[in-house]
Amino acid sequence: MRPGRCSMAHEVQTMFSVGVAPWHGLGHVLDRAPSVAEAIKLAGLDWTVSLRPMWTTLEGGSTPIPVPGQRAVFRDDAGTILGTVGDDFVPLQNADAFGWFEPLVAEGALELETAGALREGRRVWIMARLAGVDPAEIVGSDVVEPFVLMAHGHEGSLALRLGFNAVRTVCANTLAAALDDGDGLLCIRHTAGMSDALERARRVVARQIEIFRDSAAAWRHLASRTCDDAAFTAYALRVFAQVRGEGERAEETGPGAQTGRRLLEQVRPLFETGAGNDAAGVRAASPGQAAWSPAPLTLPAPLIGVTESVTASVADTPAVNTSSPIHEVSSCPAAPA
Repeated sequence: MRPGRCSMAHEVQTMFSVGVAPWHGLGHVLDRAPSVAEAIKLAGLDWTVSLRPMWTTLEGGSTPIPVPGQRAVFRDDAGTILGTVGDDFVPLQNADAFGWFEPLVAEGALELETAGALREGRRVWIMARLAGVDPAEIVGSDVVEPFVLMAHGHEGSLALRLGFNAVRTVCANTLAAALDDGDGLLCIRHTAGMSDALERARRVVARQIEIFRDSAAAWRHLASRTCDDAAFTAYALRVFAQVRGEGERAEETGPGAQTGRRLLEQVRPLFETGAGNDAAGVRAASPGQAAWSPAPLTLPAPLIGVTESVTASVADTPAVNTSSPIHEVSSCPAAPA
């Protein structure tokens, strides 16, 4: 596909994918994951952008004057303007975006899966999957796909979004779905602090990769446990119990009979018919049972460290600095279409 050619249905200009061909049939389809150096060329992203001053002429005048606070994002290879941005906008070059993945690919943590350009390069994405990890089939048809997504807009309309995502991105529609489903994606603004933020984000993602590898085993163990109505009742009442005191002096008081009955009437339907209970392998053969663990305290010893490490990593996470260009997606403006 040549620069400048773009179909409005999928908005893909150039791309590659590994293994499975995208629905639109465009781009390079590879038998194996490429290296970072190969990927940037196969994705058609081996080009740069630069910022150019903007000029205008006043009505009746002939002398160009500069437009204050605005610059044009210029695609250097095609000679086209991708959009206009403010003075504080710092572009992320495609080579630097792929370079973010380089250490994780080199150490065997990630394999590049898809990458490409939309709308003549106005938006780009890179997606990788966890190396050596098949989609985690937890129970029956409940499958968790381990992808890491990076996407942003060269034209300034989309801040850089980065993190785990389950939607395999191959076009504008799937990118939009990934961003809509991306509650766990970090949001990094195109400012002077972007490089430092990306370094910190890589450490976060590397830790998430480790946790995912360990967590899949824990999820399968929990899914293997069955829970009948009696066990569910005991568990639910403990969830709503009040605990007074700490340590050895802690006392647990369950809800009263009337309150407990009302609570069970509200939560039992979720246990019996909640989302996912109709998936193959979830419900046990006996009526009133589901493949669900009544208490996480029954984790085998090798898996206890998983929950402890997750808790520790959350506790050790520093508070979000609102002056930093990296922050949670909840405070990031919604991605425009």
